[in-house]
Amino acid sequence: MALLLFIDTSTRNCSVLLAEDGLVLAEKAALDTHSHVAVLQNLIAQCCEEANKSLNDLNAVAISEGPGSYTGLRIGMSAAKGFCFALNIPLISLDTLECLAQETLKKVQDYEGIYIATLNSRKGEIYFCVMDGKKNIIEASQPAVIEELTWNKYKNNKIYISGNTKNYLENITFVFSIEFIFTEYLASNYVSKGFEKYNLKDFDNLIDKEPNYLKPFH
Repeated sequence: MALLLFIDTSTRNCSVLLAEDGLVLAEKAALDTHSHVAVLQNLIAQCCEEANKSLNDLNAVAISEGPGSYTGLRIGMSAAKGFCFALNIPLISLDTLECLAQETLKKVQDYEGIYIATLNSRKGEIYFCVMDGKKNIIEASQPAVIEELTWNKYKNNKIYISGNTKNYLENITFVFSIEFIFTEYLASNYVSKGFEKYNLKDFDNLIDKEPNYLKPFH
């Protein structure tokens, strides 16, 4: 039996979850928070209480490595590494957008479709990754200027766009069929991939691991 703590601080949502062998035991979130530091530890404590588990029961911690908010990613990664060091358990880092795309595929179940997971970056820019209906990553997470997007190559497939970029993308004239899928950035997006990596013992180096910002921090 493996008990994993999942932490997602990649956006203004602060979300944590406890799951045992893929089964969710407890999930808590503070949506649109301005301070992950102020709520993260309390959310974890609430999850432990609800699931009747202790941090000492953990077998690993899974963290959203990015892309996302610079500050949020640093806070989440620091907390996750701190737990792993203190408890002598492995760290599992997970790509924010790859996991979002995979969860969207699970929701839609169009195995011939193309899944583009997105995240607003700043004015005129987004992060995105592209997955096909067989969970193959076609384009890894990357930054892009909206006006320079080259998604026409996927015009022969139905395209599903998830994330928080609908207001930015819906005014663009695409030459293919798209559908926006409502999604939240939450720790639940990472459960499937997290246990997959845990079972493969695909762990990260606690000393060297840093968030995947994708763009230089200024």
